[in-house]
Amino acid sequence: MFNRIKLVLCVVIMFYDKMNKGENMIHFNDIKKIDVSNKNVVITGANSGIGYETAKYFAENGARVFLCSRDNNKGELAKQRIKEGAVNAQIFVMALDLADSSSIDALAKNLKKHINRIDVLCNNAGIMGTQYTQTQDGFEYQLGVNHLGHFRLTGLLLELMDEQSRIVNVSSMAYLQGRLDRNNMMYEHGKYSPFSSYSRSKLSNVLFTLELARRLESLDSKTKVVCAHPGIAITDLFNKEKQSNGFAWLIRVFSRYLPSASEGAKAIITACIDKNAQQGYFYGPYRSKKHRGDIIKLEKLNAVASNRENQAFLWEYSLDKTDMNYPL
Repeated sequence: MFNRIKLVLCVVIMFYDKMNKGENMIHFNDIKKIDVSNKNVVITGANSGIGYETAKYFAENGARVFLCSRDNNKGELAKQRIKEGAVNAQIFVMALDLADSSSIDALAKNLKKHINRIDVLCNNAGIMGTQYTQTQDGFEYQLGVNHLGHFRLTGLLLELMDEQSRIVNVSSMAYLQGRLDRNNMMYEHGKYSPFSSYSRSKLSNVLFTLELARRLESLDSKTKVVCAHPGIAITDLFNKEKQSNGFAWLIRVFSRYLPSASEGAKAIITACIDKNAQQGYFYGPYRSKKHRGDIIKLEKLNAVASNRENQAFLWEYSLDKTDMNYPL
């Protein structure tokens, strides 16, 4: 019961929207005026949910979309669905399993064969609320897929980034409940909780965004790194077959009230192309009956995410676990 109460509190936090005004509010109608034709856009987890809707937007508006999917068949089906409404869409299905470093390395190598630059890297793929298991590399699954996989992929693709490029890490307001246990990051010593693990992985997305942004800025790099969350929306994350009992219960209670994936994707799309973006911005939807996601706001980060020591710790921890050599 205690875990269920924690889950409900998380949902309340994610539904909660503090009123922001003026420069903190962005109208999606203004974002839609931005030309994205011929941009190279790489999106992980793009065969369904938020990733699919983001890929669909860019493909319909003339971008070259590299649709990354763990399941190639599902990736091809997503491509076909998009092309039904946009016959000339440029979509390239790419295999990617973020739970396997060899797959991540293969994708990076494959992309470098196809393109010499990336305009947008949208690190969207994720899992939520699973029972304890490990990735191919021995990482706790949620931290491994949601953070460490994207950490590795981003490092491998940095050489394709330039002053016009954008890196978007998709997090969640569940990060507010995230805690770093530096001696038990992957629950090596037990006490695993699907909710705590998910929250920690989403906090890691934010910490990674801020540390990478700081490091790029220190080198006078113009590549922007920002974060975004879709609020709660109906996506494949809410596939009850993949969830622990607690999350399955939560889905039954709240699913009827959730916005669509297309509404949730608006904050992600905004993060990808907002011309006024600054390093470390965190985009999220401003929910109201009137707007239904058409207004995007800039979120204020909590003390845990803003802490420089936490950012630096996660960076060094991630370098060590992935054996990466970031050029920063």
